[in-house]
Amino acid sequence: MRWLGDVRYDCVLIARASDLTRGWELGSHRAATPGLALRWLRWKARLVATALDPRPGDSGPLPTACLREVHSAAANPGAVMRRWVGDVAAQDAALARLHGGRPATVCAGDDAVHYLLAAHPVLVPPGRACGWPQPRGRAPVRR
Repeated sequence: MRWLGDVRYDCVLIARASDLTRGWELGSHRAATPGLALRWLRWKARLVATALDPRPGDSGPLPTACLREVHSAAANPGAVMRRWVGDVAAQDAALARLHGGRPATVCAGDDAVHYLLAAHPVLVPPGRACGWPQPRGRAPVRR
């Protein structure tokens, strides 16, 4: 049997407390192609990197007083995200996974918070190309 609908790619950035008691969705997006999904993941990875591991002289979105130096032996999720953004082989692998119908993920964390960037394919029924759910609670308008 052949699927007659479209494929879209749901993307999400989630932060979770290390003890798994709390979690926060920091962003989500539905992309039309694997390439656009990967672009969104790179954009969010750069935002996390800038916020958690700003370059010298650039405090990023946080006030300088909020920042502290992370020693090289400590976990540094911002640096992990920055490395992923610059890793062409990792980008190619993520794109290949999405083209193959599999999820692509990037994970990084420290002793307090874990970050997950993910994209995965979703099937969208025919006639609903944008992929958004139908409104609930109202009957369709007939003219």
